[in-house]
Amino acid sequence: MAMNQGMPIESVSSILGHSNIKTTQIYAKITLKKLNDDFLRLEQGLNGKFSKSVDKRLHYFIKKRILSALHLLTKIC
Repeated sequence: MAMNQGMPIESVSSILGHSNIKTTQIYAKITLKKLNDDFLRLEQGLNGKFSKSVDKRLHYFIKKRILSALHLLTKIC
C-alpha cells in the first residue's frame, strides 16, 4: 500500500523491520488491488462450472482465503 503511494521499498523495509530487503520484495509483489482483481477473475471463470452446491462451497473457500490474505496485507502495508 505504501509503495503504491510512492514510498521507496527501502523505507517500507525499514518500517517493517526487515533485515533483508528481499523479504520486503516478496510482499511488494502482491497488492490488495491485484488480489481482488484475481479473485474476481477466478470467480467469473468458475461460475457455473460445477453444481450449485460445489460452486457455493468453492466460492466460500476462495473468498475466505482471499479475505485472510487481505487482512494480512493490510497489517503489513
